Amino acid sequence: MFCVYLDELLQRLHESGVGCYIGSVFVGALAYADDIALLAPTPSAMRRLLKICDSFGTEFSVAFNASKSACVFVSRRKYCFDGGLQFTIGGSQISVVNDYFHLGHHISANLNDKSDILSRSRSLCGKINNVLCQFLNCDPFVKLRLLRSFCCDFYGCTLWDLAQCQCQCQLGLVLHESK
Repeated sequence: MFCVYLDELLQRLHESGVGCYIGSVFVGALAYADDIALLAPTPSAMRRLLKICDSFGTEFSVAFNASKSACVFVSRRKYCFDGGLQFTIGGSQISVVNDYFHLGHHISANLNDKSDILSRSRSLCGKINNVLCQFLNCDPFVKLRLLRSFCCDFYGCTLWDLAQCQCQCQLGLVLHESK
């Protein structure tokens, strides 16, 4: 039932003409389940998107939680935002942060993927070790199948700018067969 509510909100945000676009495609509101990310090129555009969310919430009795929300000013340049900028949702102030975890990924204000890559590669190593420890005595083909099933969830890695990343990701695995 929530998807019915969410679809109407996304339609209103799109029809507002405010937010970010890639060509003619609206990307000002990205949603996954009950999680919504608003993208706007200016503070005033963000306030307009938040105002649409507020009026939608009032009309359909949907509560937006400001304490679970954050605003990140994203820029490749050494951009200093005015610390006096404030954003609100549901009458509560949204905190302005330099880093935020969203859907399991680390988003930083300077678009540096290093911490996200390191976090995801550590997670991968943990999953691989878990599978190998749990199924130590299994046939190598079974292990390979398990690794393919449980250790290949690099959701979002296609967005990493690996050419600009200054981290060295190394993954060393030794698979051996017990005899």
